[in-house]
Amino acid sequence: MPLNLDQPVNLMGPNELIAYSQQGDKQYQEAEQELRKRWDSYKNLPKTEFRSILPEKRS
Repeated sequence: MPLNLDQPVNLMGPNELIAYSQQGDKQYQEAEQELRKRWDSYKNLPKTEFRSILPEKRS
């Protein structure tokens, strides 16, 4: 199934967020914020530090 990168970030799945993040700095920041927001929304998780699934930003 093709990735839909034209939809709002909050509707994207993990694979779409990764692909979206690789398009540029603004998209990377949006994808990272969405992942962090989703992580923080889970209330019953043990105290575990957020670790992004996105590849490291390229300089």
